[in-house]
Amino acid sequence: MTVMEEVTPDEKAPLSDASLARLAVAAAAQDLADFARAFVSIRDTRHSSGGELEDGQKLVAKAEYVLERLVVFERVAGASWEDIGSGLSMARQNAHKKFRSAVEEFEHAVAEPEVTNPDTGVTYNQLPEGADDPAWWADRLDAWVRRHQEPTEFEMGDRERPVSGGLARLGPLAELGRLSRQRTALLNRYIAPPAEELLPIAERELELYEQLAAHGYTTAAESAELLRRRIAQLRGPQPGDRVELTYRDGSGCVGTWEETPDGPAVRLDDGTLHTHVTGQVRRDILQRAGEAGPATSSTTDAT
Repeated sequence: MTVMEEVTPDEKAPLSDASLARLAVAAAAQDLADFARAFVSIRDTRHSSGGELEDGQKLVAKAEYVLERLVVFERVAGASWEDIGSGLSMARQNAHKKFRSAVEEFEHAVAEPEVTNPDTGVTYNQLPEGADDPAWWADRLDAWVRRHQEPTEFEMGDRERPVSGGLARLGPLAELGRLSRQRTALLNRYIAPPAEELLPIAERELELYEQLAAHGYTTAAESAELLRRRIAQLRGPQPGDRVELTYRDGSGCVGTWEETPDGPAVRLDDGTLHTHVTGQVRRDILQRAGEAGPATSSTTDAT
């Protein structure tokens, strides 16, 4: 039996789901700690109208949010609902009922971080604070911990990187799983996902399969070749490619793809420049520029 080498994540690899969830815990805990510090100072005990009670309720709400983030982290990191219920001194069913939606929302956000509000057209990141911009939050939280470290406090982990030092990146196989979930999210959102959104996923998948192939994963090379064809399809025709256009009424033409000042066009064999190359038209790449044989990519449907 062939033993596969363990593949170290490269610098492009994103943080694991558990690391993202734990960063969200850290960001929420920092917010709670900063808010709680205000209760330590005492200004005046002679008069009170209950004003601090409202802040007390806010403190409790922030603490409950930290607990919710912790449950999401534990679940994403592999804890069962039985484990979570035991840790919270409640039945498994009650823990599942109370926190299931928070876990599902996080998992959905990891698969599709960027969403667009259909009413306003504004695109935003739906991951919780801490996970929405991991590099920024890790630097900020590293500095926060160093700033609040007491001289006598028991030191754990990396003193200079107390937060970022504990984060883990996804290995190639795990990252391929996340990319697959991201593609599924696109397919759920669109009838035909735009090529510009599918292309970055396919390009990253190709890099990962090439890494796996270099470390002895026997089927990875075949997957990489299929992805090269898929990427060529998503990129569409390039200048010099021999293409065939087919329209919805069955008509069509064959020629060479060009990029002109007015946009893409096809130079027909009689020298005519054909400009109706986008919209409801099917584009088959018959031969890539500079290649002797038929094109390795299949058809491309423009939308």
